[in-house]
Amino acid sequence: MALTPAALSQLLGPWMHGKGSLRVRLKGAVEKAILDGLIADGTRLPSERGFADAGGVSRSTIVSAYDMLEEDGLLERRRGSGSIVRTAAARYRMASKRDAELTALSSGMILQEPDDIVDLSLCWPDLPIEFLSYLHSLPLAELRDLQSPSIHAPAGLPCLRERIAQQYSVAGLPTIADNIIVTTGSQQGLSLATSLLVSPGETVAIEQPTYFVALDAFRTLRTRLRVFPPGFADRSLQQEMATSSFRALYCIPTFQSPTGHVMSENARRTLVNVAREHNVPILEECALEPLAFNGSTPRSLAFFDPENVVSFGSLTLVFWPGIQVGWIRASTSIAARLGRLKVLSDLGTSVPSQVLALRVLESFDRIATFRRHQLKSNCDLLCRRLAEQLPQWQFEKPAGGLCLWVRLPFGNATSFAQFAARAGVRILPGSAMTVDGSCTEYLRLPFTICPATIEAGIVRLASAWRRYERRWMEGH
Repeated sequence: MALTPAALSQLLGPWMHGKGSLRVRLKGAVEKAILDGLIADGTRLPSERGFADAGGVSRSTIVSAYDMLEEDGLLERRRGSGSIVRTAAARYRMASKRDAELTALSSGMILQEPDDIVDLSLCWPDLPIEFLSYLHSLPLAELRDLQSPSIHAPAGLPCLRERIAQQYSVAGLPTIADNIIVTTGSQQGLSLATSLLVSPGETVAIEQPTYFVALDAFRTLRTRLRVFPPGFADRSLQQEMATSSFRALYCIPTFQSPTGHVMSENARRTLVNVAREHNVPILEECALEPLAFNGSTPRSLAFFDPENVVSFGSLTLVFWPGIQVGWIRASTSIAARLGRLKVLSDLGTSVPSQVLALRVLESFDRIATFRRHQLKSNCDLLCRRLAEQLPQWQFEKPAGGLCLWVRLPFGNATSFAQFAARAGVRILPGSAMTVDGSCTEYLRLPFTICPATIEAGIVRLASAWRRYERRWMEGH
């Protein structure tokens, strides 16, 4: 495929505006279009002279921009063949950038972290002492009964699949065991579904920012990603679904991670209708649904389209991450194919974990109520301390979920994370949760940790911010 100068200009938008020289701006605009999946691998860009004449800029500007893209491995230039886009290098570079950020944040040697580091980079709930009785009471007799060859059930123990299906049916979504595949956490569910539905090089629509582990799942399969804001209010995306070949769409409709956004019911209906009309499967993360502070959440997307929506559930965020039991709810035909695919991944999720999951589901409402109260209390405390000690920081208090999405008044969250690490607190910059390294002014703060850790973390963040603010003012 070859792009005309007019087509490339339309994809790049108003690239001449902004900071830096024209060649730097053009290089950045082309790079972003490649990373956003707007320019496919193997696409031939317009000639330097043709693009220069059409855009009213000098040929040397175009040549310099193409040179920089070639140096970064994003273009392959051959005499007689033109400038060919290579997206694999772009994805590798962005993944390497994110990995470097995470490595830097987790490495005390690089950032000179103190030994008593307070870790605010993770969103995993603890195991409260109130839940220990479930671990102590695993029914040994039942485990002995499951030692026969019948436990070889890659799709999950039949009794657990029946119990999960019952949860959906009671909630108003008719479901049978054949709709359910038990997985080793919801992450395995996403990886299996993506492997089944999407081939390398195909495009997946995904919210930005989003859960960074989901980004890794798609990158591993070398998919192209088209980003859209949480909430499905992006009309351009709806129009693209009619004309583009999206292979799937991934979203977190309820307490979107990391923003905490809850998709409206009208947007949910619109999304499933548009996706069904254009044959785009929806991959829906539902693990955060039970964590509404008031106990009430909108219906998941699967209620509006049980056949085209593939949902992922889990007990790791409500009960304990160590249980590592999740599930997929899908149409019977997709579930059957996922069950066969799971055999290639493992021969079945841990039987003791599945038995524990059965015990948890028997008391799910009580467990979820406890966890909601705990998280709401922690969220209230975190919001109060931020308002007191860091009043310039902006955030919207969520109605549930695990974290706050915080906007800094100035600066870059990645550079601030280094100041924070030296002050003894580890944080996760927003850019780690994006496809293209954007959201640099945001960071994610969890309220899954205990109150004492929240208190200590905010004190250290405030101290680090004062030093960062002084340094920023000196440089500006």
